[in-house]
Amino acid sequence: MINIKKPIKVGLIEIPISTLEEYSGEGEDYLKYPIISWARTGELRSNLEKRLKSSFGASINMKNYVLDVSYRGKTENSLFQEMGKNFKKKAEEYDLTLSFGENHSAAYLLYFLPGKVLRIDCHGDAFVSENMKKYDPLLNYATYMYHVKKNKIKNTKLIDNLGIKYPPTIGNSIKANELAKNYSILDIDLDAFEKKYHFQWIHDNSNVKVTNLRDVLTENINQIGIFEYRQEDDPYKNVEKFTYKLAEIAIAKKLEKLH
Repeated sequence: MINIKKPIKVGLIEIPISTLEEYSGEGEDYLKYPIISWARTGELRSNLEKRLKSSFGASINMKNYVLDVSYRGKTENSLFQEMGKNFKKKAEEYDLTLSFGENHSAAYLLYFLPGKVLRIDCHGDAFVSENMKKYDPLLNYATYMYHVKKNKIKNTKLIDNLGIKYPPTIGNSIKANELAKNYSILDIDLDAFEKKYHFQWIHDNSNVKVTNLRDVLTENINQIGIFEYRQEDDPYKNVEKFTYKLAEIAIAKKLEKLH
């Protein structure tokens, strides 16, 4: 255990956003409305907090909470803009933030932060048909990357995508051997990983390996987002073990830099 005079500040933040579905009646074209959901990652965050404190002791200073998303009277898109600004303020208080969401639309908030993004997902999450554009499609788990570009939240040249089976997406689509070492943000959808890890009980996954992330976990990582997490889909706590290992390596790298 490493003890230093100035501890690493670590935030564990749940972003409690989900979506409701409303079909427009025009084939595959649909809209999904974001809603405030109840906190779903309390046990995961609590267990991670205990394990990280046990591993690093006084070398880290942790805070564990649910992001306030109660912005009444806002339209859906302006709600996300408001949340993004609030999330950025919160994240800037920490050296490393671990963010969690039941729904991938919550990842939109990560793109308000500075730095290069590695986005790991089976889906491109930028699907907006020409018909949907007539409705100014709402920001949801299937369209949030479209809105990242549309709202000019981040320069798309600073976004790498790994594991995409179902395009379109925004940014660069890369292979595992093309990963960079200067990412600041990891945007992770659990469906991107091979089925053997049992991170999700769904019908389809991509082929990303956890070992693909080994070299990208440098001292530059300030934000790790884990999305599409559901406790009932993780009976063996594989996601907890995976997230702990990511955080452990990222914290250790930051501590090494301080020495």
